[in-house]
Amino acid sequence: MKKLFIIFLLLFSFPIFAENLRHLPFNQLLTTIDKQCRNGNKKACESLYVLYYYGNETVNILPNKEKQQKYDLIRCQLFNDCVLHQEYVVPNYQKLCTDNANKNLSLMGNCIRLFREEKDKKQSSEITNYIEKQCQEKQFWACFSIFRYYEVKEDKQNLAKYDLLLEQSATQKCEKENYPFVCEMFDSTNKRRNKPIKYHQKWTKLYQKICDEQSDYIGVSGACYLYALNTANEQETKQYLDKGCHLKEDDSCMAFASIYFIEKNNQLSQKYFGKACDLGNINGCIAYQNLDKIKWYQIKRKKQFNRDIKNIIHIYTDY
Repeated sequence: MKKLFIIFLLLFSFPIFAENLRHLPFNQLLTTIDKQCRNGNKKACESLYVLYYYGNETVNILPNKEKQQKYDLIRCQLFNDCVLHQEYVVPNYQKLCTDNANKNLSLMGNCIRLFREEKDKKQSSEITNYIEKQCQEKQFWACFSIFRYYEVKEDKQNLAKYDLLLEQSATQKCEKENYPFVCEMFDSTNKRRNKPIKYHQKWTKLYQKICDEQSDYIGVSGACYLYALNTANEQETKQYLDKGCHLKEDDSCMAFASIYFIEKNNQLSQKYFGKACDLGNINGCIAYQNLDKIKWYQIKRKKQFNRDIKNIIHIYTDY
C-alpha cells in the first residue's frame, strides 16, 4: 500500500505561497519549489519527495533516494510529519500524540506507527502505556493505533477487547466533537470488517461545511476535495474541485485536471495543471508543460479512475 500513499501525495498537495510558475524553465522550477518547501510550503516538499521517489522520464529525472530522503526529512523537521522518522517521534511522542492527532492525518500516522514499533519490541514501555491510557480516555487516535496493530496481527482476543473502546472513542470524537477524520476512519474500519457504515453522511457533510465556510476549525485542510471525492453527484464533484482549486487547494486543482485528462479534454486539463503548478506543485508543472507526453497516471476508463481516486483518501487505514 506504500504506492497508494505515494499516489496520494502525487495527486494531492496543499499550497502556501502562490507564484506564476508554469512558464518557468524546469531547472528554475526545481529551484523555486525547493525554496517554497524550505520556507514553509509542506506540500511543495511532498511533491518533490514524490518526484524523486518515482523519477520522471519526461523531464529526465531518475529516482534518487538521497533527495527523496532529504525532502522527507524537511517535512518531518518543519511540519512534524515524521512517519518515516521515528527517531524524531519517539522523544517527542507526548507533543505529537495528543488530541491533535484526531485532526491531522500526518500526526495520526506518526502515532500509529509509533505504537506498532514499540509494541513489537515485546516489552512494556512508557510509550505503549501512554497510548493505552489515552485510549481509555477516549482518544480515538490511540484506540485506532492499538486496534490497527491487533487487526494486522489477526489477534481476535485483543481485537474484541478494544472493539468497544474504539467505538466509544469514535462516538466521543465524531458524534460529540465533530471530527470528520475520526468519523471517516471509523467507517473505514467497519467496512473492512463487513460491519454497518455509521457516519458517512455526517463526515461528508462536515467536509462540505468546512469547504463552504472556508474554515479550518478542526484541523482539516483540503476539505473541498475530500467532499468532492465522496459525493455521488458528478456535478457536485466538479463543482467542489473547482471551488477548492480557486481557494488555492492544489489537491483540488490536480484532481480536477486529472478528471479532464481522463475525459481527453486537454485544454481544461492543462488549465488546472497550470493552476496547481502556480501554487507550488512540481507535478502540476510537469503535466502542464508536457501534457501530450504525460504517462504518470494512466487509466483507461473514467469509472475506474473515480473508484481509484475515492480509495486514495483511505490511505490512513494502511499504516
